[in-house]
Amino acid sequence: MPSGNFQPVHHSVPSDIGVSMFSSVHERATWFALAALSLLVAPACDSEATPHTHDLHWSYAGETGPQRWADLSDDYVACGEGTEQSPIDIDPHVTAGHVAGLAMTYGTSTLNILNNGHTVQANVDGGSSVTYGGKTYELVQFHFHAESEHTIDGAHTPMEMHLVHRASDGALAVVGVLIEEGAENAALADVFANLPTHEAEAAPVSGVTLVLESLLPARHDAWSYEGSLTTPPCTEGVSWIVMDESVEASAAQIKAFTDIFDANYRPTQALGSRTVHGAHWSYEGEAGPAHWGELAHAWEACETGLEQSPIDLATSVAPADVAGLSISWSTTGLAILNNGHTVQANVDSGSSITLGGKSYDLLQFHFHAESEHTVDGVHTPLEAHFVHKAADGSLAVIGLLIEEGDENAALAEVFANLPTTEVAETPISGVTLTLGDALPTTTQGWWYGGSLTTPPCSEGVSWVVMSTAVTASSTQIAAFEGIFSENFRPTQSLGDRVINAPPN
Repeated sequence: MPSGNFQPVHHSVPSDIGVSMFSSVHERATWFALAALSLLVAPACDSEATPHTHDLHWSYAGETGPQRWADLSDDYVACGEGTEQSPIDIDPHVTAGHVAGLAMTYGTSTLNILNNGHTVQANVDGGSSVTYGGKTYELVQFHFHAESEHTIDGAHTPMEMHLVHRASDGALAVVGVLIEEGAENAALADVFANLPTHEAEAAPVSGVTLVLESLLPARHDAWSYEGSLTTPPCTEGVSWIVMDESVEASAAQIKAFTDIFDANYRPTQALGSRTVHGAHWSYEGEAGPAHWGELAHAWEACETGLEQSPIDLATSVAPADVAGLSISWSTTGLAILNNGHTVQANVDSGSSITLGGKSYDLLQFHFHAESEHTVDGVHTPLEAHFVHKAADGSLAVIGLLIEEGDENAALAEVFANLPTTEVAETPISGVTLTLGDALPTTTQGWWYGGSLTTPPCSEGVSWVVMSTAVTASSTQIAAFEGIFSENFRPTQSLGDRVINAPPN
């Protein structure tokens, strides 16, 4: 709710600027959004101002509620017709992480607090800012919603705080912080203790200094997306940064706010064609393997884990029959995708392995170039990973090293249908794969406890790497390398793990 809540009741559009000067509804809505923001730092009362659009009444319920905002004024048309509206529901499968180009510099501020009839808002002193997308935005105010406006997988938190920033060109950036019930929030204690219970102009609270950095969670992993104001005029072009980690407030603090505003939130809006950006990883540069653990809290295992994959497999440890391994792979249709990191083939149900007395269903297989596992430090051109999952969620992966040689007939249809650009799963009609034919003639190999070889690098993965390589033709290998030429993680330290120890 960055700007629709900005208008104290007695403030207005300056009388020398009329609505008729604007050539379009969009221009009027944009101007009113920025004008409302400018009123945050205006004098508490301007007796010469004449009320205009800011006296339009909107609310969170009934005939003036969110479903009717667009009907209340031409200046609110974006509330109904906008295609990039806020708030949104955030898919937790998008991992929050370090937001590229985001720097937050918060200082201290006195407390000037107001109730504008829609929320309680604290205006802040100058000197605090965020830099995002190469642009600097000054922190202007923060305010609250109950319940949260943004949801995670459809779930609200009791409250949400919006920290509203404005750039010199009028652009807005808002940092959203979800608030859970828990311990008392010391950083906001003076705010909750001085909530105005009735509509009132901004008033200073003497003797209070806010340490603005402490309003934020300790970890700044976040999601980012382009959206809008969450109150009329619902102007779009707002850059949103929603923190993954919530902060806490006590039950008493939350009640102090909800006794005043118990449902001042807009329902979530359709994401449409927009993308919610989270942590991004790659195989090179600042998002490459050496930095994966820094990109998101959820990926810390990539840096700190002690049982990571891949590893170098030394022939001094003789390959052997894998104790308790039984492979039962059947036929499957081919559904293939390019996820931006590899080409992956999802398989039909009915194929599985048994390892260590546990059954794992085959879900998919994918490729890396060069191989991720090495043998005595030497890569093969490709490696295929066949990923299996047990009923308890645990994973087992069979790794097949692929050398250049004869054409791989078992995987010929896969190599013939590799998607060259990122694309969702696409069924390939008329294709049946006999998965068992993809295995080498002997299933001796090395096994060990390791991890995923991509973020989040979760450990507890049972690995079996076949010691006998299979072949693919130079044409097949080149087909994959033309899409992904170096999508492999370097080998990780074996540490105190033992290769070919009996599986758990």
